Amino acid sequence: MKVGFIGAGKAGFSLGKYLRMHGTDVSGYYSKHDVSAKQAAEFTNTRAFDSLEQIVRHSDFLWITTPDDQIAPVWEELRKLPLAKKCMGHCSGSLSSSVFAGRQELDAYGVSIHPLAAFCEKEHSYGALADAVFTIEGDQQVLPGLKAWLGEMGNRVQGIETEKKSLYHCAAVTVSNHVTALFESGLAMLAACGFERGQAVQALLPLLHSNCENLTVQGLPNALTGPVERADSGTILAHLAQLPQSDAALYKNLSKRLLPIAKEKHPDRDYTALQTMMEGWK
Repeated sequence: MKVGFIGAGKAGFSLGKYLRMHGTDVSGYYSKHDVSAKQAAEFTNTRAFDSLEQIVRHSDFLWITTPDDQIAPVWEELRKLPLAKKCMGHCSGSLSSSVFAGRQELDAYGVSIHPLAAFCEKEHSYGALADAVFTIEGDQQVLPGLKAWLGEMGNRVQGIETEKKSLYHCAAVTVSNHVTALFESGLAMLAACGFERGQAVQALLPLLHSNCENLTVQGLPNALTGPVERADSGTILAHLAQLPQSDAALYKNLSKRLLPIAKEKHPDRDYTALQTMMEGWK
């Protein structure tokens, strides 16, 4: 199977490099920005194509790695070309294969394949793909072969229902992007305590790393620590007294989510007073 990439940004760079490292025949790249396609081709030792017609002719699987809002317009251009028995794919976390509307009439297939990894830059993010779970959904005629292909690279592959893509992506955003927002909130709190920003980052990063390590090694619920786990209502109230209303609302919602985890970790601990306090929160 020859894989061609349409779009030469962070995702295209990273996925192309990763596939090449694992023996996949990558035909090359097409981008509306010629320079980007040439850079991606050089990075992966493949080819930069001058047109969609060229990359379609030289590829069996066309992986659209553009921003999400460009996937449908690219498809509208692709569907004007001979696509019989070719497979269209994209790596959007939120969109499904339904973006490839009318593919059946062209005797083509459509899938979405999303790696649960963050592409923060072009040249090194491919390293994170070795540990990534790939989720896949789309036409049943091609899913078994694509799952086997991804699995041969050593990745775990999870099928997902088409209508669940948005919820799946929400889970990824919650654990990735929203954690970044929580980290920024913590930095702001330490700044109010007199920390310089660099000092605050250096103080909190080890805490974040150790929590991730605990989740990896201990799992839930054993990785949980803190005042909710201890049923320490007094500390929680002291925290809330220091927070503006918007931050207090977030703190309360997250604390409520921690309570059942704490109960699972300590089934014999009395959480009655803490639960009663939380039930009274507005």
